[in-house]
Amino acid sequence: MTLECELLSEEDTVPLCDSENVSTSANKATSLTALVALQGTSNCCRLLLLLAAAATAAAGEQTSAGAGACRSDQFGCANTGRCIRETARCNGSNGCGDGSDELDCCTGDHFECGDGRCIRKRWECDGWNHCGDWSDEKHCAYACRSDQFKCANTGRCIRETSRCNGDNDCGDRSDELDCCTGYHFECGDGRCIHKRWECDGWKHCGDWSDEKHCACRSDQFKCADTGICINETRRCDGDNDCDYGSDERDCCTGDRFMCDDGTCIYKRWECDGRDNCGDWSDEKHCVCRSEQFKCANTGLCIDGARRCNGANDCGDNSGDYSDEFGCANWRRE
Repeated sequence: MTLECELLSEEDTVPLCDSENVSTSANKATSLTALVALQGTSNCCRLLLLLAAAATAAAGEQTSAGAGACRSDQFGCANTGRCIRETARCNGSNGCGDGSDELDCCTGDHFECGDGRCIRKRWECDGWNHCGDWSDEKHCAYACRSDQFKCANTGRCIRETSRCNGDNDCGDRSDELDCCTGYHFECGDGRCIHKRWECDGWKHCGDWSDEKHCACRSDQFKCADTGICINETRRCDGDNDCDYGSDERDCCTGDRFMCDDGTCIYKRWECDGRDNCGDWSDEKHCVCRSEQFKCANTGLCIDGARRCNGANDCGDNSGDYSDEFGCANWRRE
């Protein structure tokens, strides 16, 4: 369809804004200033020319490779036909959407990663993992400082103090290999720790192998399974101060009492009216005074006046309250 625009001269209207004239005029006047300065066109025609020029500029930025070649400063995407800036090619990003701008990139100023991906050459040997597998750093000839350690598979430089500390600082455990020399101790599982952590009372090896062989002082007890040293006063006190209870074994001699479950308590806790064994075995055999009543299930001695008072003073859990059993008001619950 032809759009006739009013001339600014005295002549009649002419078809300056038909589709052919619009395209020709827009190509000739590509700048906004040139379009506005066109003589012999009305405002409506100038607007149409501006729109045509904008479409022409957009087509120049992103053309179809199928219809024509991209500009010299552009790259044509293989599967989409889009034209993108040449600077967007081989930059590590999928600018085309089909990955064609990232193919065959590893030439000139690019580096090929171990997985075939390409990165900028300047990113090689810069100390950063741009490839994702450290292949851009592994081969680098740069040396770490004297106070640093170079990781074997990644090429990273870490602090020397981070070597042989039990942590995988390199990510490939190369900082934890061949550590058990000089100031290091080898754990039972082959791992190495600092020598100063040996026999310090703490479990650095995970299996207590850094403590098991250590000698304790004369006022200490050595735990059988862990090797740690505890105060002798904590032995046979009814608490498992050693992780596996070795401080409570073979305790029932002299001033100790053996509970029915094999644990030992202090002799002075026997027959004190308290359940120190956990099963009342330290009280069941005890003799009550004449004015007391001995509970059947616990061995506890209670005041005789508390028998047959309707309350479970013995604390029996069986339902047959021994201090109420046989009483006139007794009944099974």
